[in-house]
Amino acid sequence: MVDPYQRCTNSVKTSALSYSAVGSFTLAARLSGISTNRLTRLFDRHALATNRILPRAIAIDEFKGDVGGEKFQTIIADVENKKIIDILPHRKVDTIKNY
Repeated sequence: MVDPYQRCTNSVKTSALSYSAVGSFTLAARLSGISTNRLTRLFDRHALATNRILPRAIAIDEFKGDVGGEKFQTIIADVENKKIIDILPHRKVDTIKNY
């Protein structure tokens, strides 16, 4: 029900992550009754499922994110299934080539 050394139940964590999928972190934190900082830490610790096989058609775009000192991040998306494949930390060409 509660993980060791935690003060928040697993059901609250799950509902907060579910709320953050459809709204902002601030709104999800308010609805769940936890702080925005706690929610972002939960989100950062949550493992995202990734595919190692790229689909037939992908889209590469950049967006403003302000994470890790970079102004822009790169998103790679599956065009046919309309799903996010991965988010790269910045938009440098070498990073995209290595990916």
